[in-house]
Amino acid sequence: MMFEKVAHQNISGFDDPANSSGAIGARLSMDALTVRNLVGDSMALIVQNIATVIAGLVIAFTTNWILAIAILAVMPFTLIQGYLQTKFLKGLFADAMMYEEASQGIRIAASLHRQEDGTTIPTVTVNIELEHVSFKYPTRADIRIFKDLCLTIHSGKTVALVGESGSGKLTVIILVLRFYDPDSGHVTLDVTDIRKLRISWLRLQMELGKATEEEIIAATKAANAHTFISSLPQACKTPVREATDCHCESQIKGPPKIFQLDEATSSLDLESEPVVQEALDAVMVNQTTVIVAHRLRTIKGTDIITVVKKGIIVEKADTMH
Repeated sequence: MMFEKVAHQNISGFDDPANSSGAIGARLSMDALTVRNLVGDSMALIVQNIATVIAGLVIAFTTNWILAIAILAVMPFTLIQGYLQTKFLKGLFADAMMYEEASQGIRIAASLHRQEDGTTIPTVTVNIELEHVSFKYPTRADIRIFKDLCLTIHSGKTVALVGESGSGKLTVIILVLRFYDPDSGHVTLDVTDIRKLRISWLRLQMELGKATEEEIIAATKAANAHTFISSLPQACKTPVREATDCHCESQIKGPPKIFQLDEATSSLDLESEPVVQEALDAVMVNQTTVIVAHRLRTIKGTDIITVVKKGIIVEKADTMH
């Protein structure tokens, strides 16, 4: 249950080092270990206390039975005090748990509300514009990523973002996906501020859609994977990982309305990379595409090359002229 709540938190919450994947993994592991140790220690402590009481009573009655009776007469008051203290601490713990669950519930409700609230655009032509955008990540408030950034991505055009690491290339995609909102300025889709759009609908425009069987086969051939997939016992029906209903064919989809690629071929081998790059180039024709590029061959064939440096556009080149 704890992991489920963690998985549904807003993405900005994971910027906090206390909520990093390593910290959360360690917390889940340590909490389970703590519960196990608590149960083991408690059982041992109960047995030890019972043995101590029995041994104490035997020694007391053997040594001085009058003093032993006097101690037994006082014992109920000690037990009552212990009971009241335990009940008080239990109530305190229950209040703390209730507060924590309420806090988690508010966060989840706010996240769901943010996902569903908003409008949609009946017909999307896919013109994206960042207008005088300034932005810094919440956990790095002293580092400004963008300062008065202006960028236009026209429908059907492929724009390559180039620049040194940390210049803000990937942040453009992050803002368009609305993982964060800019501190000032606007990000628009077809002249509509994306803050007015329903997030689930907005991100659906950038998801991959369903594909026909012919498109699946064509995609596997283009990716230089058709021979390998066909050799599998269940071909495209082969599960991509154990204990799931996720199959190869469900991972192959049709093109979205907006392509956003972050060095899409960087993890491929030298044989597959040019084949996949050629397939991507074919799919991106007349598609609105944003490419975060680190290598020269990635931007080959793009319509516009934009150089980002220290959060601003320092140069832009139209490759068609």
